[in-house]
Amino acid sequence: MKLDTENFPLVWLREHEDEHDHNDEKEIAAFEALLHQSRPFAIIVEKPPQFLPKDRLYPEEKVKRAKLFKSHRADLSRLCVGFIVIMRETPLSLPVRKAVEGLTAAMGVPLNFAADAMTAEAIARERLQV
Repeated sequence: MKLDTENFPLVWLREHEDEHDHNDEKEIAAFEALLHQSRPFAIIVEKPPQFLPKDRLYPEEKVKRAKLFKSHRADLSRLCVGFIVIMRETPLSLPVRKAVEGLTAAMGVPLNFAADAMTAEAIARERLQV
């Protein structure tokens, strides 16, 4: 997933148009640049997260991401006013919902679910008090 900061402080987390566009180093740099701005923001996820099949999970990637989030937990907790997931037609399964809730709780970021983009943006603006 890639960060879209065009409408900052509303930061969209979007899927890559092509699965091969994924570039860990570029995405980590974008994430760190977002935090280095030291300005509050809200993350809106346009599509609920999907878990990769077990054969596509790489332990080194999981460890790398865990270390990244752990090293920036304080900044995320201080700067990210909310993580809003847009729920279109299909609700999240309970295990996926619990995983998302666990991740945001571990990061110290409030979690909200929204029915559509307009509602997600309204929640984000309210949290940002914009």
